[in-house]
Amino acid sequence: MASEFSIQNTNSETVRERIRMLNHDIKNCLAVVAFGLEAIRSTSQGSGEFEDVLRCIEQDGIAVSRSLLQELVQLADQLAEGTGGERSV
Repeated sequence: MASEFSIQNTNSETVRERIRMLNHDIKNCLAVVAFGLEAIRSTSQGSGEFEDVLRCIEQDGIAVSRSLLQELVQLADQLAEGTGGERSV
């Protein structure tokens, strides 16, 4: 579900708000994936190999994605601000 949002002719506050919305939406998607992994884990009957795969998805997929998302939001917010200074969303 791609969004049609153009940064051209848009003020920095509108861009920052859109960044916040995207941040929230992507975090919600990651939460669904994490919840799904927990549901799978609860029905996997303790298979060691299966548990390793789930742990890999959590650590190398979800956790890294959350970290990268935070960095992306900070950079995008700096661009929207036009100052290059640090600002947290």
